[in-house]
Amino acid sequence: MKPLTRRQREFLQELRRLYRKARGPVHYSALAQHLGVGKVTAYEMLRKLEARGLVRGEYRRPPGARGPGRASVLFHPIPPQVEDGPPAGAAEESWPGTHKRLLAELRRSRGRFGALSRDILARLPARRSSPT
Repeated sequence: MKPLTRRQREFLQELRRLYRKARGPVHYSALAQHLGVGKVTAYEMLRKLEARGLVRGEYRRPPGARGPGRASVLFHPIPPQVEDGPPAGAAEESWPGTHKRLLAELRRSRGRFGALSRDILARLPARRSSPT
């Protein structure tokens, strides 16, 4: 799969920031407003990121809504699945070794990657990796 473009990374980072702030899924129009782009642009970019497995869109009706009406489309980032094991073709190093090295690198880079490193480190120790 091709690497993310600068613009895709920008959208994904802002979605993550808004998701943390809201403590839940974000409407694409809020993302558009924060990035200074049109709603359609934000929606299309989020669908592209969804196709890559980086975000998930869901339809929600407002609480207490009854009868016909349109549901809102909300998006949330999908956390990286590091514990699933190494990517295909990465057979040079065992997964336990890769996992240990990755954790060490994340701990060393906290200052450079801030919230992302803290988020990943907070999730990894609670999960067990299974050696492959």
